[in-house]
Amino acid sequence: MNEFDRVHPMPQSDFCRYEGMGDVIPLTLADTDFETAEEVASAIQKRASFPLFGYVKEDADWAKAIVSFYARRHGVRLDPSCLRFSTGVIASLTAAIRAFTAPGDKVAVCLPAYNGFLSTIPHNGREVLGIPMKKENGAFSYDFEALDAAFSVSKLFVYCHPYNPLGKENTPEETERILALAKEHGVIVFSDEIHGEILRPCLVHDPIFAHEGAKEVAIMASSPAKAFNLAGIQTSFAYAENPRLLQTLSDTLYADDCGEASSFAYVAAKACYESGDRYLDALNERIAKNEALFREALSLFPNLRLDSGNATYLLYVETAGIEDVEDYIDYLRTEGGVAFSSGKLYGDSNHFRVNIAVPEPTLREAIRRFVAATKRYLAK
Repeated sequence: MNEFDRVHPMPQSDFCRYEGMGDVIPLTLADTDFETAEEVASAIQKRASFPLFGYVKEDADWAKAIVSFYARRHGVRLDPSCLRFSTGVIASLTAAIRAFTAPGDKVAVCLPAYNGFLSTIPHNGREVLGIPMKKENGAFSYDFEALDAAFSVSKLFVYCHPYNPLGKENTPEETERILALAKEHGVIVFSDEIHGEILRPCLVHDPIFAHEGAKEVAIMASSPAKAFNLAGIQTSFAYAENPRLLQTLSDTLYADDCGEASSFAYVAAKACYESGDRYLDALNERIAKNEALFREALSLFPNLRLDSGNATYLLYVETAGIEDVEDYIDYLRTEGGVAFSSGKLYGDSNHFRVNIAVPEPTLREAIRRFVAATKRYLAK
């Protein structure tokens, strides 16, 4: 039995996704029900066995591990001197917002958008400038004319790559066009790549710094938290090759007290980047299998359509013909015993998001509940 098969008694745990859920199966918040990699757990346990937990100095091997990982997994050569520790990707985004925009400025983001973006921007006194994605032939695509207009009145663009909630790996061509527009308008691109290790088998993530245009205008932020289920460890990095962007971002991270690591942050991250390849390959195989199971269930309902599904463990489902999605999602939770995230969280009124990163027995039970409750709901 591997890390993806064991079912733990999550409702009795202290995890946010299960809070207040009782017997409901929550396929909502974006963490997993999978054990982290054995190599990562062992590294954390080894550190915990040494009972001193004072302030932690910077770890040069941490940067080397990230550089080696990106070369090995993505074919991209990063400069270790351009890496900065951060407690989280949203902490890095907050620092970027505060460092490169002023109160009242517009921060551009495509819609639907990860709800963390939609809350972080106004919490820092800036205005969300939402740019709706286009939808053609059942697939989302960027509206580059709208992006051009938005970039003319904003200083910062938040790029979700891969795209949460859409479950989409942006194409190299899309990234190139966004970087070209950013350079033309003097806009900084903050690329959130926290889901970059979670792609369907045979796909390879295309980091923004695989593109020459990123050097001048981009900041990349990522973390092993999503792929290795380490959100509680609070370990991530920010990367910029423009010296001005790097120094200003670094100064702001330290000013915000988000640039120093805990006793476990470097240890866990190094284990992920040095020894996590086996786990990542197995994770992506399991997510592909889980997606196939959920797609099979969706095929029973012609008015429920899965839009993307080549990256992340998040599926974004269109609800054509269901007038009140909020009512439907609430019914699934209260009457069906399964919870999904309403598209309203992401600035969208006719989709819901499903987290499929759970062991197969849990997913099969969630699907059974979903199918039965949806049949009852549509028959009303």
